[in-house]
Amino acid sequence: MAFGLLLVVVVGAVLFSRLGAGDDGAAAPSDPAANGPADRDALARAVLDEQSAALRRADAAAYRTTWDSRFPASRRQARTTYANLTRLGVRRLDARYVAADVGGTRRAGARLGAGVWTAEVEVTWKVAEVDRSEATLNLTYTFVQRDDAVSVVRIARRDDGRSPVWLGDRLAVRRSDDYLAAAVGRREVDRLARLTRAASNDLHTALPHWDGVLVAYLPASDRGMEVLLGARAGSYDGIAAVTATVDGSARAPARIVVNPAVFDSLGPIGARVVVAHEATHLATGVTTVDLPLWVAEGFADHVAITAVDVPVAVSARAAIRQVRRQGPPASLPPNTGFTAGHRRLEAAYELSWLAFRYMSEQYGEPRTRRFYFRVVHRPDDLAGAFAALGTTEDAFTQAWRAYVAGLADAR
Repeated sequence: MAFGLLLVVVVGAVLFSRLGAGDDGAAAPSDPAANGPADRDALARAVLDEQSAALRRADAAAYRTTWDSRFPASRRQARTTYANLTRLGVRRLDARYVAADVGGTRRAGARLGAGVWTAEVEVTWKVAEVDRSEATLNLTYTFVQRDDAVSVVRIARRDDGRSPVWLGDRLAVRRSDDYLAAAVGRREVDRLARLTRAASNDLHTALPHWDGVLVAYLPASDRGMEVLLGARAGSYDGIAAVTATVDGSARAPARIVVNPAVFDSLGPIGARVVVAHEATHLATGVTTVDLPLWVAEGFADHVAITAVDVPVAVSARAAIRQVRRQGPPASLPPNTGFTAGHRRLEAAYELSWLAFRYMSEQYGEPRTRRFYFRVVHRPDDLAGAFAALGTTEDAFTQAWRAYVAGLADAR
């Protein structure tokens, strides 16, 4: 479906109550406003610059010294975040201190003491040798000041916004020149890597001029997927995977994000089709293009299903069943049919694929690809795309209706 893991740091009031007079000889938090907010903010900016410099130098020890060392949760997050960034290949992360988060500062101050505050920080990064553009997200940083030193206590996503994949559980990463796969756990990442490599091969067969790198993430849970995408709970129920840009903007790099709640139940062929389908979205750049969904989803399935040996009676089972019960649909699948949870969602995907299957059989694969890319580049001119194909939308629809009716009549 066309369109980063969840970090859970349990840091309760009991843990943070130790931010008072230290029990290990460290200085207690000082009031960051004692020397004025400008001094406090300047110290916070300096520690962000130190973190960025340590990452560029690949200096893990220097990176960890920018974090508060008093608490296990902070030390764990420092280790995990650095490991994730370096495993993914993020060699530079620029962090810009935007402003103290007034509401968050009050809450943090009431719970943790006057020496702790939260701030909005804009982070920008890209994966070296993979991304051609950068991603930017605003995150919430918690800082603590002791005397004239400031360190980071915690990093979290802002409210219900997106979370970068490196800000979560420790990742296992597999990569090559053609793909990067990241997941929580070796078994999970090995499976994802096999499927992403196969999808890359399928793409190069269907779109031989594509020269990008596929990137796929498998979160630990469906909630982890929702956090990566900044989505409401349940938004992707029943959806095996989606493709989306990292920060939701049109300029950012795209990623395949797999829903483990669905994906774990798929067999080898189903899983391969899902990843190749999403890879097609990524490779053809349609994650932020408002084109008819039957075109986006039908072509993606066309690429994915062509690469596997599955009878049409199996790959179009829901569509054939619907046509047998109700006759062929009056029109090509509308966008509303692709809503998560829609009772005819599976049939909408299959009918869209059958439109491209018919197109390829009738007009040939090169003209089918040209039709698709014309719609991608001119989504408001569907009539022009059909004209370039040598037909009209009405004529194509009638021929497609007869085609799916014939498949439904076959025994």
